[in-house]
Parts: sequence; structure tokens; C-alpha cells
Amino acid sequence: MFEHDQWYTGTITNVEYVKSPTKGTPGLQISVAVSDRGTIQGVWWLTNALVSAPGDKTRKVPQWEAAQMRCKQFGCTQEGLEHPETWLDHIRHTLNGQQASVLAEVNSYGDVSASMIGKPKAGGGGKFVSAQASASPFAARPATADPFAVGDEDLPY
Repeated sequence: MFEHDQWYTGTITNVEYVKSPTKGTPGLQISVAVSDRGTIQGVWWLTNALVSAPGDKTRKVPQWEAAQMRCKQFGCTQEGLEHPETWLDHIRHTLNGQQASVLAEVNSYGDVSASMIGKPKAGGGGKFVSAQASASPFAARPATADPFAVGDEDLPY
């Protein structure tokens, strides 16, 4: 059983490209197996909504860029992330089997999710529908036409 607001370390077992069932918001659902607790899932959203940059809470970046930064922290390359046909396989191959730190979130109904998933510091699920990605969200983004552009109001929570 996971406890709310507690950090756990586990192994990444799966990465899926998902879309929220209500609004179709795209994201990468990461599954992390914690040996004495079970599996916990969280999503790195791929929208333009601003969040704190991983490792730099003073700087705001779009969620897709924060996801890209996290992928690179785990060893993904920019070239691998941009390839239109193999970017998701590159992420899966790079992340699966790596250790990750997760911050558990347990709501009043007892539902468990990871509110944060990242590379462990040195020394130290979901109701989404599996989807097919038609393009890499990490490829160069034209200034006028962003295929993943959604406003803050489109976030499913």
C-alpha cells in the first residue's frame, strides 16, 4: 500500500502513449514497480500548459518540454526523441528497467497515482486509453501549427 505524499524508488516497467478519455489530452504513462508496494503509474503530459522545469523550479516550461527533459535525464537522445516513427520505442527502450523515484498521491477514494516521476538523486495507473501517436511531440514545432497545442482548461484534472 502506498502512502500519500511519500517518495518511493522502483523500476520503470512500461511506458505508454495515452490520451485522457474525456478530452484526449496526450501524455506518456509511466509504470513503476516498487518491490514492497506494487506498481504505481503517473503521466508526463504533453501539452503547452506551463510547469516548473525539472531541476529548476524557478523556470516555467511547457509540459511537453518538461517531459522531454525528464526523458533526457534517463538517457534519451534528442535524435531519438524526434524521429517520427520510432520516438516512442526509443523512450521505452531507454526508460524500461531504470530506477525511478515516484511521489505517491492517494485521493480520498484510495486511488493511487504518481504525482511525480523522476531520476533518483545521487545517494538516495490509470484510467487512460492506450493510443497511437501519429507524430513525435518532441520534433521541431512550427510557430503557427502545434499538433499538441491545448490550453490549461483542457487538462483532465
